[in-house]
Amino acid sequence: MKLEPEEPFDTWKAQLLDHIHKTLMPNVINFTNYEAMFTVPHVSMAPMAIACDEEYTDMLECIGRTKDLICCVFVQERQQMPSSKVCRPVYDIYLLLMTLYLTEACKRECSRGK
Repeated sequence: MKLEPEEPFDTWKAQLLDHIHKTLMPNVINFTNYEAMFTVPHVSMAPMAIACDEEYTDMLECIGRTKDLICCVFVQERQQMPSSKVCRPVYDIYLLLMTLYLTEACKRECSRGK
């Protein structure tokens, strides 16, 4: 996936859901059924969540601090327990790994925010 500096979180989320759909082919696709996390080599080694605009902005800022403009996004499907209608933080084996590349324009935009 490639990111542009003006790309809002909802657009990125739609691209992510499209990628999930193409890779995992679920019957129903909803962002709340997945947990998305990211790491940025040499900047953020511990996975950080991406579930809202603020966390998405954090991801872009972390990517902007690197030379390579690369970020790894991990997506895990939340599993629902048969006896409960609430999703538990226990995840299926499904793991989708994507690498995000920022354009040079986005790198400049992220650098201005520092």
